Amino acid sequence: IYQSWHPKESGIYPVEKYNQMGKELAEKWASGHLAWVITHTDKNHIHNHIVICAVHSETGKALDHKKKDLQRLHEISNGIARENGLSEMKKRVNDLEAKL
Repeated sequence: IYQSWHPKESGIYPVEKYNQMGKELAEKWASGHLAWVITHTDKNHIHNHIVICAVHSETGKALDHKKKDLQRLHEISNGIARENGLSEMKKRVNDLEAKL
């Protein structure tokens, strides 16, 4: 998962806050799954790379990757943005990434 903020919003909070928002997204979308959140500051905007283990380490249940599940991921991310006074991401329905 790639989570990013507009350059104008990238300096509002300390880097740790953006990392925490990535962790919150991973926990809300894939509760109990192992996840890694790497926050990058090497561009003009802060962004997270989030890797989530598809199989739950205790239950063995796999994450669903259907369109409705990805829409829920998008809604969770936008909710976190709203809670923190940041802009919501627009839907990218025609992008290749949106179809994966």
